[in-house]
This record gives sequence, C-alpha cells and structure tokens, in this order.
Amino acid sequence: MQVKSVRSTKLLVVAAVVVIAFGTFMYLARTGSIYVPYISPPYAKILFLTAKSTPSEIVGEVLKKYNIDKQHHLDVTIEAVAPGDLERRYFDGEVPIISMGVASAAEGYTKGVPTTIIGPALLMNYDIVVPENSSIQNLSDLKGKILGVLPQATAAYSTLITVLKSAGINPQTDLTLSYGATPDINKRLLDGEIDAGTVSYPTGAALFATGKVRSIAHLETVWESSENGLPLPLAVIVVRNDWYAAHKQEAQEFVDAWTQAETLVIQHPEVIDGLTDYLNSYGLNSPNTLALLHENVPKTLLATWGKPEADAVTRFFDRSKQYGFIPQNVAPPTVVY
Repeated sequence: MQVKSVRSTKLLVVAAVVVIAFGTFMYLARTGSIYVPYISPPYAKILFLTAKSTPSEIVGEVLKKYNIDKQHHLDVTIEAVAPGDLERRYFDGEVPIISMGVASAAEGYTKGVPTTIIGPALLMNYDIVVPENSSIQNLSDLKGKILGVLPQATAAYSTLITVLKSAGINPQTDLTLSYGATPDINKRLLDGEIDAGTVSYPTGAALFATGKVRSIAHLETVWESSENGLPLPLAVIVVRNDWYAAHKQEAQEFVDAWTQAETLVIQHPEVIDGLTDYLNSYGLNSPNTLALLHENVPKTLLATWGKPEADAVTRFFDRSKQYGFIPQNVAPPTVVY
C-alpha cells in the first residue's frame, strides 16, 4: 500500500508540472514571446481553365489574390487560355474542370467525355457595337452589314448565333460574318473595316472609353426579351464525370470558392483596381476604363445557382439543338445544383 501511495503522489506531481508547462507554453505562444511554426493544412490541388479576355479571368485573379481557394481547402491554379484551345485541352483530358459554354459541354458525350454542369460562371456578356457616327441604330439595321465575331469554334460564337436567331435574325443569311480575336475585332471596328462588332467586358472597356463607339444591343437583354425573362448562361463550370465521381467534395468546394469570388466582385467592384498586373497587361488602367469596369463587370457575373439557372441551361440547350449547334441525338447535359 505504501508503494502505491508514493507512486500516486509522483503521478500527481508529474501531472501538475505538465499542466503548468503547457499553460506557460500557450501563454508565451499567444503573446509572441516564443516562435511556434505554422503548419499549413493540406490543400487539394486543382488546375482550372477559363477563357482569356473574359470577366471570368478577373474572378480567377480575385480568387487567388484574396486566397479564397485556401478558405475552401484548395490550392487552385488558374490558367486563362484562348477560346477554342480551352475546349481542346478539356476534351484531350488535360484538365478535369473548366469554365465552358453549355453547347460545348453537351458535346462531351459525342467526344467520349461525359460531362456534368456543377456551377455558374458568366451571363451573356457581349454587346453589338458600332462606330459612334454609324447609321445603325438597332439589330434590324444590321441586315446586309459586316459583323465582326469570334471564331466558330468558340462558345461565344454559337451563343451569339443562337441569341440572334431567337430574336428573329439569321446571321448566316442576313449578315456577312468576319471572324477574328477580340483585339482584332476592336481594331477593325475603329478602322472602319467592319460595320459592327461583338464586344465584351472587360477588354471592351478600353474601346468604350475612347468615346468612338456605342452599343446597339446587349445580347443578354435581347435573349431575356425573347425567352420570357430566362437568363442566358454563356459559361458554366463543368467537370468530367470520371473525375467528379471521385472528387465531389473538392468540386463543390471549388464552386463555393468561385461564387464567393464572384460575389466579392459584384458587391465590391473596386477590388478590380488591385489587379495591377492584369490591368496593365490589357491596358485597362485609366480612370475612365476602371469606372466602366466597376459599372459593367458585375453585371456579367452569374453568382447564383439553382433551379432557375438550371432551367436556363436547358432552354439554351434546346435552342442550340433547334438551330443546329448540337446534334439531335445528344441528350441534355446533367446539371447539379
């Protein structure tokens, strides 16, 4: 019994010493008196592609600048690539998750890449723009004119054609289409080589800031007028089904991070001003240009995702099939919300 009593006493003393030592350590750590190394939590790595020269590029910059991905246990690398190359790299299996057009996502099944739409990205952010002194006042006046558009392989092209046909204009017969990248369209519009051009923010801000052009139609508004108020998701977040089956948690965390970054831009567009390298690379750093970005970029972002947006995806899919951009035997894409 004596042995047990001594042993118990020793254990109590040791316990007291441990408690005191731990309490002292925690106090010193809180006050900064000793250095405690920070061990970062493990982050799931994701490579995400989005189209260059689109508002999604701004969202990606904001997501990284403010470490929004880390808040969702992710380490996201975002690449902004040329439209067309975006789709190729996805269907070639280089990346499992990207921002892409609805029609392109539907093509996944025909290319052996079953795809699911899991989140929002952009509304239809293109305007039909003409020189300030042009006689063209509305879409009807465009008939017989030269319209600068993005290449046929892009989601912006198929979406443009679908919107115009929904509004009663057949671009292939009513217009002469001239293809080119966004900077090329902007330059040819100012040089008078084309009568009108499809222009979008953010890069369109520099063009509008010249005061030499004006918009005759905002294509999101044109679509909603023709389709009973349904929005038009120009781009959505899509995933390869094989990757999604094994990474649903990471996929949902990414959608949450992306919509958080979009909401930040919508509510506080002045955060765009902090993207110095991005703004300088596109020549978007003048006060007039920044004011246009503050006003217009938030309007292009689709930050909500539920049944109305899923219905909008289905409506656009049906119209794209009706106008020949999607084969008749292709089923509607799976939408998760």
